[in-house]
Amino acid sequence: RLKTMLQGLEDGQHPIVEHGGARNVTLLVTNRCIALARRKLRLLLELSQRQEEFMQFDSQRDLLLQRVAQGGSMPPQLCNTHKFLARLVHKGNPWDADRTDFEAFAASFGLPVAHSHVDRFRLKLQEAGLWWARNGLQALQDSGGGQSSDHAFAEKLVNAVTDMGIATSVQPMAEIMRIAQQRKRLWEIEELARKKRELETRQEEVRKQNERTAGWVLREARQMLGTLQARTQAGGPGSMVLGEAEEAAAKVDKMISSAVAIQKCPAMHPLLQMAAQVAASCREEEVTRKRLLAAEKRRQERSARDRQEKAKQAAEAAAAAAAADTAEREYEREVAHSSSDENDASSSDGCSSAS
Repeated sequence: RLKTMLQGLEDGQHPIVEHGGARNVTLLVTNRCIALARRKLRLLLELSQRQEEFMQFDSQRDLLLQRVAQGGSMPPQLCNTHKFLARLVHKGNPWDADRTDFEAFAASFGLPVAHSHVDRFRLKLQEAGLWWARNGLQALQDSGGGQSSDHAFAEKLVNAVTDMGIATSVQPMAEIMRIAQQRKRLWEIEELARKKRELETRQEEVRKQNERTAGWVLREARQMLGTLQARTQAGGPGSMVLGEAEEAAAKVDKMISSAVAIQKCPAMHPLLQMAAQVAASCREEEVTRKRLLAAEKRRQERSARDRQEKAKQAAEAAAAAAAADTAEREYEREVAHSSSDENDASSSDGCSSAS
């Protein structure tokens, strides 16, 4: 009927416009009527479409109830009907609304609260809501009465039925809400226990990972320290390299930092603390090597001085021996020369006496 009226109003405009009556008062009023009729027709069509969708899915209510009870979701066509009607129905009476800005009013008014189509949809919603309340309560009771796994079904049922306009004071709804609250508490307890178990499992995994990471760092550190000490003990100062132990300590420090920064291992982990002690031992080994090398250097310098002193003494002794030998030969030559002079003198005295 509204479509026919709207079509008649629109068709009646053309002759008036063609004869120059576009600004006629009657035509202006007719245009307003057309704008209101179009808005109302659009609202009625939207309501009719939603009602058809609701009835189409509600006709499968038995199958849907079974699916929802098994963990499925309520079809969107059966949900948010309250919000849908609140959007379509005008707050108060449309004819009492402010029409000063007619264009805004014509684009925003809703259907009257007591409109026949709205009432029929509400009655259908209430009938469906009561069915879902009664049969949903029976499904909840048949599920065991104390299980926490179907708390979601109870909540979905409460939301859907209240959205269909069933008051919470109705007996099926009151019992459903009681069961929903009871099973939600059970579910929350189970969820807390499950999350606690998951947390403990994650903490155990983290602990094991930290043990593996810190253990690897400690093994590598001990291996490097053992290699340094073995070289020091086996090779002596001659095989020591200054800075090698300090470099090993720096590597251990770097491994510890990487374990903390990258692997998220606690810095105060006992194994990492032991690895830090190994790094300190490496630095002590560097100090020991420096001390041994310094002692070896002093020994070599002392040995060199001793050799030089012995060489000097040997040279002095050789020089003294050579000087003594020379003096002895000089003395012998002098003695021999003196003896020759005495013999010559004796021979001269003998000749004189003979004469």
